[in-house]
Amino acid sequence: MGNKKYSIARDMGQVGMPDWPSEALTAALKTVDVWIEIGAACMLYSDIWETVMRENKKVRYNILADSTIPFAAC
Repeated sequence: MGNKKYSIARDMGQVGMPDWPSEALTAALKTVDVWIEIGAACMLYSDIWETVMRENKKVRYNILADSTIPFAAC
């Protein structure tokens, strides 16, 4: 697979790390109050997730990955 970037991560957690802009995501997520993941490949237990959970004590995290709930634009 090499360094090819995909439009969607190849899998969840640590396996998806090569496909995410990890430095930018980590920096941004360390400053948020709420993190809601909606997608097919969640970051749970990745280096991004571990760092954010360790360093951002105020974050509330929820995963709606592969949810059967239809999301409509408001």
